[in-house]
Amino acid sequence: FGSVMVYPLVALFFGTGNQTPNVPAALIARVFLDPELRIFEYDQDRLLSQTPKFYAFRELRSIYQKFEDKISEAKTKTNFRWKTAVKRVRRPNNGKIYASDDSGAEKEFDAVVFACSAENVLKILDKPTWLERKVLGNVRYFDDVTYTHTDVEYMQNHYHLGENGEQYFIH
Repeated sequence: FGSVMVYPLVALFFGTGNQTPNVPAALIARVFLDPELRIFEYDQDRLLSQTPKFYAFRELRSIYQKFEDKISEAKTKTNFRWKTAVKRVRRPNNGKIYASDDSGAEKEFDAVVFACSAENVLKILDKPTWLERKVLGNVRYFDDVTYTHTDVEYMQNHYHLGENGEQYFIH
């Protein structure tokens, strides 16, 4: 059951490849059971009670632009800065968060969401806490290749295989 059903599903969804047996069972359980994180409806007889819906997002820039437009229309204090590398995030004891970009400009934020590797978070954070160093410092990355499809005709019929690298596909 694990090798035929669970591992292939986890490898496909999380992109864990040969490291799939090392994914914590608690994380896998949350994908099925946690109401906030559930991706699939668990079925004790068939594992999945439905066919999962997959979405392919083309032109992600236009999707992000629509987010920005809607939030800007709401007249919030949100400031969007595209193609800006954050070099440092500091959190002095006054409860505020400051982020500096690659030009040295610093801005105050209510919250920061990191969309990068754990090792980069540790490089960016000024004075990470003991817990942040412990948790983020223990994330391991692997060079691993996983084949999900090698059938060119199938991929051409079901997915957009762009010439500019929109899809990674090995044939």
